[in-house]
Amino acid sequence: MALVLARQHDIVADVHQLTSGRALVSVRRGLLVYVDDENYRWTSPDSSQRGGPLLTYASQPTSAAGRVAQHYAMLRDFPADELLGSRLPLLADVLLAHHVCPI
Repeated sequence: MALVLARQHDIVADVHQLTSGRALVSVRRGLLVYVDDENYRWTSPDSSQRGGPLLTYASQPTSAAGRVAQHYAMLRDFPADELLGSRLPLLADVLLAHHVCPI
């Protein structure tokens, strides 16, 4: 997915291998994609109908990259200080919860 983001959307992302066997793609502050064998999962910057976090997923790297690119564009103008207080995940929080293996 990170390659598709770079090639088709000109978005550079970092990939982190977790000891659980999953990967974490860090696209920008507040936009992290969890990757397992079958799915790409992330929290949308949109809220659910109840006002809570909207968790979303895709099963194909191309469709995941397209939707993540849309969310990236939404977050581009979001003030950093507001992101820190939001419900969106931050890389440091995830890395504290998981051990990261060097790739």
